[in-house]
Amino acid sequence: MISPETHGKFAKGALDLRLQGSKQYQMDFSASSTYVPLNDYSVNYGFNASGELGILRRLDFFILSSFMMSPPLFGAKLQFSGDPRVDAKKGNFSAALSVAGGSTNFGRKDNEDDTDIFDGSVDEIQVEMDHQDVGLILGYRWSDVFNRTHYLCWKDSFQS
Repeated sequence: MISPETHGKFAKGALDLRLQGSKQYQMDFSASSTYVPLNDYSVNYGFNASGELGILRRLDFFILSSFMMSPPLFGAKLQFSGDPRVDAKKGNFSAALSVAGGSTNFGRKDNEDDTDIFDGSVDEIQVEMDHQDVGLILGYRWSDVFNRTHYLCWKDSFQS
């Protein structure tokens, strides 16, 4: 998650490490039916990082790395209310807008394995993903000691 407070100085930033989970679903194409159910497959966990870098007093650039197949997001955060992190004190309410985007692609070829669901019908698949993210981030700093805020986040993500 991204804090609504910008760093407030040029080249001041932060790096966050986190454990991220990804739930996978699988479609079973083995039946000769137009109804293809979506089955729970597994949950995978892995570490990833995100980073923020201050550009202007109320503008930060950020990168959110990806754990699985989703593309990494590159974006900007503009704080329009409250004090930036360098000046923020207990009781600071802050609000920011964020926009980000990224893309990735990958492919897979038939591996001639009998358990391969593409065996015999598809030789190769190429997938291209574009991800755009727009968010309104609201926060309240509940302590002078901690350099993080608890916040509500509304985000709308678009993937194709």
